[in-house]
Amino acid sequence: EKLIPIRVFNAIQSSKGLNSYADLSKITIIRQNSKSQGGGKIKTNVNLLKMINEGDQSQNIKLFDGDSIVVNKNLKVLKEQILEFNRTNLSPEFMNVYVTGNVINPGSLTIPRGSSLNQAIANSGGKELLSGNVEFLRFNSDGSTIKKVFNYSPNAKVNSYKNPILFDGDIVNVRRSLLGNITE
Repeated sequence: EKLIPIRVFNAIQSSKGLNSYADLSKITIIRQNSKSQGGGKIKTNVNLLKMINEGDQSQNIKLFDGDSIVVNKNLKVLKEQILEFNRTNLSPEFMNVYVTGNVINPGSLTIPRGSSLNQAIANSGGKELLSGNVEFLRFNSDGSTIKKVFNYSPNAKVNSYKNPILFDGDIVNVRRSLLGNITE
């Protein structure tokens, strides 16, 4: 029976993937060099973006027992990288968003990637009585922000204006209604 070699892509995939700050263009593989080859450690860098974008399989090297994979971090999220690896099954299974305001359980929420705003509100226990508009906030990689304020619409179609697909780090704030503010 022939064993199928594990490659960098498979190893990252089985570790539940990468986060938004991963530098796909510079992943370091560290290997213990055999004594017959002089011993010590050897390392190489691979560029998974080349594999994903151009199909360059030479970047998806075979791994050996004891190899270490170091995924370097970007100081700035690279939008193009995120778009590319979100199209593959390398991206993490879950993401963190923040649901605040007039909901049952406000705070940080870990939800499946691809979840919508309404799903996040439901996962936070749902909105409280006397809720008003929903405020949606996203910070873009270029430093700009997207801010939308709209009436909560539980039946809004997924990926619509009132029920967008969420990204890691998005903030959803359920405001109190005017009556809710007065009552409080």
